[in-house]
Amino acid sequence: MTANIFEKAAQVISETGHAKGALRDYETGAHCAMGALNVADHGAAFYASSDRVEHLANQAAQMLADRGQLEPYGHKADYLDLIQWNNAPERTGEDVILLFKELAAEDG
Repeated sequence: MTANIFEKAAQVISETGHAKGALRDYETGAHCAMGALNVADHGAAFYASSDRVEHLANQAAQMLADRGQLEPYGHKADYLDLIQWNNAPERTGEDVILLFKELAAEDG
C-alpha cells in the first residue's frame, strides 16, 4: 500500500511539476513533496488528518538523513525536514521523483 502511494506521489510531480513553499502552486498546478503525498493519499494537496501521510513523509526524511542528504532538526528526521529538503534552492523535481521511486521500490 505505501509503495503505491509513493509511486503515485512521484507521478503527481512528474505530471504537474515541482513546487516549493506551497503544497500546490495554484498558478502552475505544481506540487511540493508533501502536496504530492497528500494527492496520492487522499486526492487533494491540502492536509487532511492523515497519520499515513505524516508517516510516509517521516519515512522519506529518515531515508534522506540516513544518506546524509539532510540533517534533522530533532532527534529523528520527520516531515518538517522533508519540507525543508524540498524547498532547498538546489532541489529539483527530479530529486523528489527519484526519492519517491526509491521509497516505493524499498516498500514494494
